[in-house]
Amino acid sequence: MFKYSVLIFIFFHNVNCQVPIVEKCPDVSIQQNFDMPKWTGTWYLEESYFTNFLEDGKCVELLLSPFPNGTVGVHLTQINIKTEEQNFLVGDCETVGPNGEAEILGSLYGTFFINSTFVILETDYDTYSVNWACQEEIDGISNTLVWIFSRTPKPSNEIIKKCHNILDKNGITRRYLNLIDQEDCPNKYLSN
Repeated sequence: MFKYSVLIFIFFHNVNCQVPIVEKCPDVSIQQNFDMPKWTGTWYLEESYFTNFLEDGKCVELLLSPFPNGTVGVHLTQINIKTEEQNFLVGDCETVGPNGEAEILGSLYGTFFINSTFVILETDYDTYSVNWACQEEIDGISNTLVWIFSRTPKPSNEIIKKCHNILDKNGITRRYLNLIDQEDCPNKYLSN
């Protein structure tokens, strides 16, 4: 039986962190004993901070595929709501955290290049995963990007609430989250 999960996925990088926040990055708790192979598979974006790639996007799907060398292939795709064309980014990621901490370095290529690091705050791999990154700039301003993914295009309210609570517990604002349209999507164009 297919288990459903939620993944809050947050990338950060000078050009990627699309939401400037007038405060320093909070101290957060990071997932310990991270298991990269358990994290792979198909995810659907439910909520997100604004990003250039996702502007005018719907049906956002992420496929994470393990490679024999321990890294993971990344294929992120969406449908443009204005043109109905599929857009995608491809790349790879790997764990870089000390002592099994869930710190991930990822690179994506497409219409632009993204090289960023994020952390997984908490996950049980089967139900949810809450990820976060933040880069402090000058004068107490930080750049943050948050993505909430699920194993199904329509997760339960309880799963989303749990993810929101994890953000709250770590002092990460939900004010900039936007709901991603997962209605009327093609038949699993990426995962089939």
